[in-house]
Amino acid sequence: MATETKPDMPPQAVQAYKDATDNLIYLKREQLQIIYYTILVLAAIYILAKPETASANLRAFFIFCTAGLTFFSIWKVWEFQLAIKKFRIRLAQLYDEFFTETQRSNLCLEASKDESALLQPTPWLYTVICAVAGGVNTYLLL
Repeated sequence: MATETKPDMPPQAVQAYKDATDNLIYLKREQLQIIYYTILVLAAIYILAKPETASANLRAFFIFCTAGLTFFSIWKVWEFQLAIKKFRIRLAQLYDEFFTETQRSNLCLEASKDESALLQPTPWLYTVICAVAGGVNTYLLL
């Protein structure tokens, strides 16, 4: 049984691999940062618009801000998820071209070309967190 050999990675492929992995790390970190900042800003909105101290018009403005921030946060999470999908596809192509099946198995290199961004649980979890935080904030401001 002959072993499959793959060519060495040229410098361009090494750079593409490094770029894809660095961007995946960055995008995943940014998705989580969006959640942190959303919760922080929602808490600040609640503090600024306490029902006891703010007028009805000001509370209505802050409710509008809460809804806008919630939708913006969810949109950014999914925008980053689609970018993550593109970088995973790039990694899968590099793995197929420069690593044998045995090497991929031994190194746990599992990027998939046909992986749907909608099947990942993380963006759904982040979406639920943003929606619940926005809904709770809106309820408290009413």
